[in-house]
Amino acid sequence: MIEEVMIENKELSELSKNVNWMNPDSIIEFYDQNNETLSDFKTSEEEKIVDLINIHSFLVSSLIKKGRIRKAKLYISDIDILNQKIKHNQDLFNEFEEVKEFQLGMIHGLLKNYGEAVF
Repeated sequence: MIEEVMIENKELSELSKNVNWMNPDSIIEFYDQNNETLSDFKTSEEEKIVDLINIHSFLVSSLIKKGRIRKAKLYISDIDILNQKIKHNQDLFNEFEEVKEFQLGMIHGLLKNYGEAVF
């Protein structure tokens, strides 16, 4: 089990040092408390972009686990925006795109099961 995520960016690493990455509530709380920093996509530093994508991916998974499907769907677009910034690194781009598409598929499936699918 992954209890710790390797965050390379010093600022994000410091912010996330007390996060329990196996606990959806801990991840959501971390994001809510650091929303301003984690929503700042102005960086061009690849290391920070990769860390932000990882954090957002964990956030989306946590929201799905907590049944907050529509909110999870909103954060998928953040992953897409960040991933476009590393498109030049095809391996990383493809890896994150695959995770994003999987999560989006789960979201659409869950929304459809509840008769609320929005395409």
